[in-house]
Amino acid sequence: MKNFLKKKSFIIIIIVSVIVFFAILAVILFNKTKEDEPKKFIEVSQMKVLTPLTNSNPSEASELVKSNIVKVVNKIDADTSIFGTGFFDKSGYLVTNSHIVDIEGNITVEYSDGTISKAQLYSNDITSDIALIAVENPKVKAMFYGDTLSLKITDDIYAIGYAFALEGEASVTKGILSARRSAGTIGFLQSDISLNTGNSGGPLINDKAELLGINTYATENASIGISISSESLQNIIEKLIEKPQVNYLVNERPSNALSIVLNEIGYVKTDLYDENEIIAKKTGNDDKIYNDEGNNKNHTNNGNGNQNTENVKSYNALLSSLTIDNYKIDFNATTTEYYIVLKNDETSLNINALPQDSSSTFTINNNSNFTDGQNIVTITVKAKDETTNIYKINVTKPLRYLEGIAAILCCLDVQKYNGVNSLVVSGCDFVDSDKVRMSSNIPLDIIESVKLNVYAGWNNDNVTGANTMGAKLNDTGLRFLKSYTFTPAYSYGMPLSELRSLLNDEDYEGGYYEGADLTVYATINTRKQGSFNQILPWGLSK
Repeated sequence: MKNFLKKKSFIIIIIVSVIVFFAILAVILFNKTKEDEPKKFIEVSQMKVLTPLTNSNPSEASELVKSNIVKVVNKIDADTSIFGTGFFDKSGYLVTNSHIVDIEGNITVEYSDGTISKAQLYSNDITSDIALIAVENPKVKAMFYGDTLSLKITDDIYAIGYAFALEGEASVTKGILSARRSAGTIGFLQSDISLNTGNSGGPLINDKAELLGINTYATENASIGISISSESLQNIIEKLIEKPQVNYLVNERPSNALSIVLNEIGYVKTDLYDENEIIAKKTGNDDKIYNDEGNNKNHTNNGNGNQNTENVKSYNALLSSLTIDNYKIDFNATTTEYYIVLKNDETSLNINALPQDSSSTFTINNNSNFTDGQNIVTITVKAKDETTNIYKINVTKPLRYLEGIAAILCCLDVQKYNGVNSLVVSGCDFVDSDKVRMSSNIPLDIIESVKLNVYAGWNNDNVTGANTMGAKLNDTGLRFLKSYTFTPAYSYGMPLSELRSLLNDEDYEGGYYEGADLTVYATINTRKQGSFNQILPWGLSK
């Protein structure tokens, strides 16, 4: 009997063990299956867009926008959260600044009524500081993009956002447009608006609720606000949607376009968004991020009191980009000399440069008061290890002054102009006081504009063909028909059909040229030497 009981107990133990084994195995397999499941991403779709106001109304515009923006919360851990503001693009993605979400955490958005939605980082660019966030079932409308090019300096603008992450409604701050700035391909609007922590990612609007830009940074005393323009923002959003990528900071924020703008206005800050402490905490570096300028190495605490020095910092004094507004140059980091010819009478150039090394600085010299002829602008890039590199821009300011000009001598003829039969003034030359041509053709860079006034009739006593240089127009018996204005060229045409439409039957009676008599009063306005006139007669058949 004892043996039977022992045997029975042994069998029961085996059965229980098998059950327990398979139960454990089932749990393991179940958890593995859950881990293998792909992360469910939030899907977005096209959104309705806010309709801007037809008339200026700052109060109504602000209320409209306030109800359609959200507070963005990125919870890093139980003790640390980053707050900002966001608004929606018509694509369905929430737009905010990358510096709010590029330290990995749990993202949520809060609406003006206090309700909260889950959110995920979809795509971001640390360099331009823009991020797109997918939000579950957004309850608001997308912003309407306005035109910043029509803005004038000192125009009123308004920033809206959750300053200091305060509970309740978003705050509104009014200011003026102080300046336009740019770096690389990104345009910035500088204002005197007081932006504070939490305003980042919020909209900059006009008094019709049109989006002018995204508020991105303010100096420490909040005296200067910087916003990315709506035009640049749309380009960045398009690229982030076309090629989505998620980038998280694991070290200090790299130099970006905004850093260049701040540097140009004399404001230099190494820890642009005060993130070093959060980054160190997130990466387990015990808040120890060092930048040892003495031996050019980055050090991080490895947890045992020793410092790792394998990551040697390589400094350089090269540019990563160089552009000049309204001029095209084929930039290459190792090509240090460039050539441009000024199109107009600029006295300086709007030069945008970005160093490859975020710790490098640069200065632009001789970029003002260009004189006729050759000018050289230099960009000196200096690395932290004192290495320097100089880029040269050879600027040619064309001669816009000609000695000895006394008059002009032009020809008048009927010919094709832009494919249309026209009365054409061409072959204009400058002549000296002896009526001797000064060049085969007028140098076009001397000319600012050309104006042709056409009259019906002419006075034969004063107008005798091409020998009337300097003659005064006699208005007696003349009737003004039309004025034409041209930019510098070698010929200027007035369509015959249009001229005929301005004449009447009486104009064709008794004409000297067996047609309607016309007088063309040509005026060439030079850039530096005033205006020169010539009277040109012509007979136009019916």
